[in-house]
Amino acid sequence: MEEQVAVITGSTSGIGEDIAVKFGQGNYKVVVVGRNIERGNRIVDSIKAGGGEAIFVQSDVSQARECEALFRKVLSTYGTVDILVNNAGTMRNRPITEMEEEDWDDILEVNLKSYFLCCKEAIKIMKEKGYGRIINISSRGWLGGTAQSNYAASKGGIVSLTRSLALETARMGITVNCVAPGMIDTPLHQQSTEEEVSFRMNSQPMGKVGTPRQVTNIVEYFADEENWFTTGQVIYVCGGMSVLASLSS
Repeated sequence: MEEQVAVITGSTSGIGEDIAVKFGQGNYKVVVVGRNIERGNRIVDSIKAGGGEAIFVQSDVSQARECEALFRKVLSTYGTVDILVNNAGTMRNRPITEMEEEDWDDILEVNLKSYFLCCKEAIKIMKEKGYGRIINISSRGWLGGTAQSNYAASKGGIVSLTRSLALETARMGITVNCVAPGMIDTPLHQQSTEEEVSFRMNSQPMGKVGTPRQVTNIVEYFADEENWFTTGQVIYVCGGMSVLASLSS
């Protein structure tokens, strides 16, 4: 496989960072994307120290102009985009009766609008050469979660976006797939209260927390150029919680 260019949003920490580092160890030119310059540069330095190639682009991909500028930068640096991993995301859990309009708007903007914007720009490039891999990071939480109506709606939107774009790009040589993690040991998880963690663990069939690498492994599968017949799919990395949700619904 020739070197491919992989754009990974939200890759300055957590799952996105692990994907960027692992891709940097492989046959990829990695574009680390995020808002935190210090963390972004640190990850790039780490990839380069291991013999990989990477750049950092500071961008708020939920804003159209910044997203467009990101892809212009990638094209001017590497000339193409082969892989897009949409991973930017956040959460703001509140009961619906206490949720403000901005709680809804901010989560949908980061978690869903940014995916639309990045997919739009990437597909423009990919369709011209008849090849591309898009991997969207959703969440098991799209199946529903207490005090997570905004988060669940945004993650459910990602699943629907994935399925629709898979059909739209099926004859362009582009695959669009989705990974839905459950409870993963990331900075967001680590910020949870003991009560929140206890509640999640009680409903976790495996009784433990997953690692970012479990998610990265599936992303690598979807990114592989040989897996051209798999598109529009959702794979859960959740220790069985998606099965539990299905049985209890």
